[in-house]
Amino acid sequence: MILRRHAHVLGLLVLAAAAATASGTLSAASWTWDPDGSHTLGGAGTWSAASSNWWDGAVENAWTGPANDATFAGTTGGGVILSGSLSAGNITFSTTGYTLSAGTLTLVVPHIFFCYW
Repeated sequence: MILRRHAHVLGLLVLAAAAATASGTLSAASWTWDPDGSHTLGGAGTWSAASSNWWDGAVENAWTGPANDATFAGTTGGGVILSGSLSAGNITFSTTGYTLSAGTLTLVVPHIFFCYW
């Protein structure tokens, strides 16, 4: 009887997760660092909530926070100055040479990926 009750609860959790995924509440947008707005991506700059220096594949965006994953890519890294308190879902570094300094960065889903190839 106890096993059956746990199976029922597990089934409800799986259904809730599937519904959340289908509605988009579990997925984050992945934006790529583009400090100069040229779509060449990467390099040094200031990460602030007011600057449109994040490329979503279609347009430049100002950082909106924890619903987004930050990707630092490009041919060169650089110094990134954090302006104020920022938050992100995950961070991916696909290019070496980046440093983050100043400000505060909170990771909602604390994963930092290093993908150099």
